[in-house]
Amino acid sequence: MKHLGDNEWLGDFWLPERPDDTVAGLLCVHNHKPILILLGQLGLFSAPRIPIIHGALVAGQPFITLFDAVIDSESQPGVFNACSVDLTGQTLQASWIVYGHWLTEQSRVTHAFVHLTGLDTWAQVPPPSVEPCLEGPGKQPEVPAIALTSLEGAQLGSLRLKFRAEHTVEMGLTATKRTAQLEWVAAEPMTCEDVTENIVIPLKQFFALIRTGPAVIDRYRLRVADVAGISLEVDGWMVADSIEERRHETNAVRRTETGVEPIARWLERYKTLGRAPTTTANALAGHYPFLDGKFTTMAMTSEGLHRNLHPEKCGLTRAQTNAAKRAIKAATDIDEATKEKLSSLLGGQLSQPSFRNRIAQLQDDLQPLTQFLCGPTPELQNCWSQKVVRLRNDYAHALRDEFESGLTRVLASSLTLLVAARCLVEAGYRPEQLSESFPKTRAGQNLIHYGRVYLPSLYGPINFKTSS
Repeated sequence: MKHLGDNEWLGDFWLPERPDDTVAGLLCVHNHKPILILLGQLGLFSAPRIPIIHGALVAGQPFITLFDAVIDSESQPGVFNACSVDLTGQTLQASWIVYGHWLTEQSRVTHAFVHLTGLDTWAQVPPPSVEPCLEGPGKQPEVPAIALTSLEGAQLGSLRLKFRAEHTVEMGLTATKRTAQLEWVAAEPMTCEDVTENIVIPLKQFFALIRTGPAVIDRYRLRVADVAGISLEVDGWMVADSIEERRHETNAVRRTETGVEPIARWLERYKTLGRAPTTTANALAGHYPFLDGKFTTMAMTSEGLHRNLHPEKCGLTRAQTNAAKRAIKAATDIDEATKEKLSSLLGGQLSQPSFRNRIAQLQDDLQPLTQFLCGPTPELQNCWSQKVVRLRNDYAHALRDEFESGLTRVLASSLTLLVAARCLVEAGYRPEQLSESFPKTRAGQNLIHYGRVYLPSLYGPINFKTSS
């Protein structure tokens, strides 16, 4: 099937509504990015996107579907071979690809199977083993499925943790490598896009939070209603090469007797957290290379998270605001322009809690974990919040002449872990539980190290004692 390289295939391609108008081309998939180089044209160059493209690759893969293709450029005659080709070609970049079937916009997914970084450690999968080839290795018991229900009461399906084992036999010994996978079964079949956006990507964010580091989806398969019993491989923007998972590394949480209940709760509630899961997972994955950018992003994220978790919180009540407006209007020693500005402030910023109050509420929500993230005493925690507010205002209003990389690094890291932990509380984990595990994670160990170097007044060994 493969041609011209490990990830390049020749084939014919067409639009679902015009199956007889095929165009020859070359499909290249590098770093999980499908690029389609055509000898002709499938769509107009002015078209913003082509939703679905069907294809048949040479020698071995007669069914593929490309999704959300954007016309990147049009090629001049001779795109492959100037001696034999005289057609104007096109180069398209697709968002993702499904192998094994020609899907349409009417195709609906009934099952999804996902493996991602952190799952094996969280599920406490046994390490690889070598056993005598007698009765064969024992089978890992399956964890019962749990139903998913949205906050509005809609049935989302069910989630199950399953274990897979790969066996190789050599010299009378069986080598067994075990992995876990999550299986989602739909209550009502969904589109491929909805499954990816509402099930698969939130799973990736959840495992980034519990790892306090990057998590990637390295295997993603689907089953659709009109192809019974066949799993279709998915590749594209949501998939990445696997990250080495060191089993001795500590996650913030691991599977307990509750099985997949925390993941199920996460899938039910993550939307209530707004953008916090996305931006925090990106920060933990290192997608914000500039420290000031990471800090300001997490400052905004923490403010938005508080707004979503505590919508009832406000700075001034309506009665207080109205009383203040009446007093301003009645004042005789204030000009009208100033009165208008003061009234505008009362209806805007002053009607909302300050950024410092929002941070303080998140700190209170996470006690006793706050003692690790922000300092062991209320006085030091207050000092930490003052530093966060001051640095946020300095960056927002360009008030800081010199960039303090050490201070920014520590505050960005602690703020990221604060938001991550608050998100995990919504999945059912208790702050007391997280306070024991967070210091042992890689991100927690980094906070201890950099905190003692750059902010010893808060994280120094005299004030702050924890195992490292």
